[in-house]
Amino acid sequence: MPHPTQISEKDLLAASQKLEHQGFAILPDVFSQREIVQLKSTLDKSLGLKENKIHSQRRLLQAVPKLKKVLFNNHLLRIIHHIQPDAFLVKSIYFDKTPETNWFVTWHQDIPINVSGKKEADGFSRWTFKEGIHSVCPPEEYCKNIFTLRIHLDDTDELNGALKVLPGSHQKHYSDSEIAALAENSQVVNCLVDAGGLMAMKPLLLHASGKSKNQKGRQVIHLEFASLDLPDGLDWLEKEIC
Repeated sequence: MPHPTQISEKDLLAASQKLEHQGFAILPDVFSQREIVQLKSTLDKSLGLKENKIHSQRRLLQAVPKLKKVLFNNHLLRIIHHIQPDAFLVKSIYFDKTPETNWFVTWHQDIPINVSGKKEADGFSRWTFKEGIHSVCPPEEYCKNIFTLRIHLDDTDELNGALKVLPGSHQKHYSDSEIAALAENSQVVNCLVDAGGLMAMKPLLLHASGKSKNQKGRQVIHLEFASLDLPDGLDWLEKEIC
C-alpha cells in the first residue's frame, strides 16, 4: 500500500454526508503501510502485546501517548475537523479480535460515556464503575453529537469479525424489543475495511460483529470525538483537543 494520496474535498463531503444520513462511512488509505507498521510497533513495545497477551487497552492514548504523533496525521485531522470543526477527543480504545480472544457481539448501540468522576446530573443515568473508569448513559443529545473513528490496522472482512451495521438506525435510543425488530427486518451491511482505512460511525448506529473464522487478527484503534461540554460539573475522562 503506497503512502495515501491527498483525500479530496469531494470524498470528505461524501463521507460526512453518509455519516449524517446513514450513520457510517468508510474512507480507505488514511494511513500508509509505513504508518501502520509504526502504530503496530509502538503498541507492541509499549503494551507488550505478545508477551503479556494483551488484546485490549482502555484510555489508550493516555497509556501510550507516543501513538499520537503518527495517529493524528494530516489525513485524520482533516477528517475530524470536516465532520466537526470544534471536535475534541473523548475516548480511546485498542482491541484485537484473535483466535484466542474470539467473541460474538450482538446488536447494540454505544451509549455510555466515560467521565472523570461520578456527579449526579439531570438525564444522566445507569452509572457503572469498571476497571477504574466511571461510565454513565447521557441524554440523547450527547450521543448524537459524538462520532467514532475506527482505524483498522489489519484487513477486516467477514472471516475475521468485520462490523455489521443497520444503516440509518442512528437517530434515537432504542429499547431491546425495538433493536430485535430492527435487526430482524432491516438491511445488514458488512463493513469491510483494509488496513490503513478508517470507518466513521455514529454511536447510536446499531452494530454487531461475529466471531472470527480464521487465524487473522483484527486490530482496531477506536477513537470517539465530541464538541459538547458536559453539564453540572461533569468532565469527559479523556478530553483532549485535536
